[in-house]
Amino acid sequence: MTTSISAFVWLLVMAFALVTYVVLDGYDLGIGMLLLTERNSHRRHSMMNIVESALDGNEIWLVMVGTGIFAGFPSLYATLLPALYLPVILMLFSLGFRGFAIEMQGKYDSYQPVWGTVFFIGSLLAAICQGLAIGTLLTGVPLNANGAPASQLSFLNGYTILFAIFYVAVTCLMGASWLNNKGEGQIELNAKKVGQILTPIVAVLLLVVTLGALIASPVLSLHNEAFKIAGVIGMIVLGIAALVTLFFILKNRNGIMPFVFSTVPQALALLSISFINYPYLLPPSMTIAQAQAPQSTFQFLLIAAGILIPITIAYQFFAQWLFRGKFTLEQGEQGKAA
Repeated sequence: MTTSISAFVWLLVMAFALVTYVVLDGYDLGIGMLLLTERNSHRRHSMMNIVESALDGNEIWLVMVGTGIFAGFPSLYATLLPALYLPVILMLFSLGFRGFAIEMQGKYDSYQPVWGTVFFIGSLLAAICQGLAIGTLLTGVPLNANGAPASQLSFLNGYTILFAIFYVAVTCLMGASWLNNKGEGQIELNAKKVGQILTPIVAVLLLVVTLGALIASPVLSLHNEAFKIAGVIGMIVLGIAALVTLFFILKNRNGIMPFVFSTVPQALALLSISFINYPYLLPPSMTIAQAQAPQSTFQFLLIAAGILIPITIAYQFFAQWLFRGKFTLEQGEQGKAA
């Protein structure tokens, strides 16, 4: 069985949606976790309002990934989801509680510590669960004789835990870079300090998770996969270069560029997993060809994606344009009133 062109194109669409989600929702997960570093209640209130301006639009991409895998690669969905029931359910509850906390905080003129705490915990749990799930895409899922996951805790191993730590750190770095872009005054200054502390930490973790992926992968042979090994090393170099650049430009610049550089390590970590796995979707036994849906399914999906993705992108560009520039608490209150 060979992989159809339509299946490969749909896989690229899903990869685009996943990277877009972890980049866009990554910064607001990071901001949620960075509430712990801010003691001033007024600034915490402003940080939650910065997230509120784009929260719903960012999570559209997560819905797209889930439905896209269900429709385009049903065998992958049927095998992977039971193995990830615990982190997926915890993630969905965490994301829901984050939204609930934002809405409840919006009903008050002053910062409410209880909803800030809920928002922080929800952000941390969601980031950990997402890191565990993405790490599982590399290590795979052990199956029993019936083809079902051998254990409900198969997602827990040394590599997935390591990747979850990396995921938490890099989302916090993205959150700090976004606050540097959208915050003002002390929020911006604090974001610069936190970002410069996190940058070398993320660099070390990026090095460990990408090199660790070469060892943890059940489908990569270190003796005869020189091309893949060289590709992963190249990604490490690019990631470290982006982080070095970020470290220095955080001192003197705000704007969007520091945030752009902060997303590079996350995107490269995902790319390295896909690069190592290919042609497997779920190592060590499920390839793209084995998991793909019928050709007619992809024809429908690609037409739907061709309509919905441009609309989603246009909506998010409009939201960013509407809340362009530095974000103040007063601006957030005006946006809610409108």
